[in-house]
Amino acid sequence: MRLGARNAVFSLLPLLVLGCGVGADLRFPVSLGKPRSVTETTLEKQKYCRHEARQMQSQSYVRCKTKGFAVGESWLVIDYSEEQLVVRVRRMEHYPTHEEATKRWNALAAERSKELGAESEEARDMMANMGEGPIGAVVWKVWRKGKSGNLLGLYLVKPEEADDPNVVEVLRRDENR
Repeated sequence: MRLGARNAVFSLLPLLVLGCGVGADLRFPVSLGKPRSVTETTLEKQKYCRHEARQMQSQSYVRCKTKGFAVGESWLVIDYSEEQLVVRVRRMEHYPTHEEATKRWNALAAERSKELGAESEEARDMMANMGEGPIGAVVWKVWRKGKSGNLLGLYLVKPEEADDPNVVEVLRRDENR
């Protein structure tokens, strides 16, 4: 299933978000298990704005418009539990060329390896079994994150549509823990 088809929100996202400074931020923007109110405050500090009216289960956020110019664009889709705690985060980025996307993917992969150590084949298989791998993934890695064993997947994608993401990160719980 195509990532864009899985989340109709992609077609609603603006084609260009000016001044997003995507390449500068290698940190993952939020953590699992945090309350929605804390998450939204954190996102505001990182210059992400709610894209649409507040939704209960899944909310999209785009980079807020700022002065300046950036090469790519970035947006998040965060899934919340009924208790309004973060259960899954997808950061999607779009770059105009495959070379720029590859450069960003390599920088993120190096940062994740430095932060989390070696990728995990077991975690990679689990992410695949949960259906997290987007169609068109050219290369991907998955790490375990923290004591909780949360899974963090990083995907370099060949997009089917011009405005689909070409770098995707997914953070979610290991459903077996």
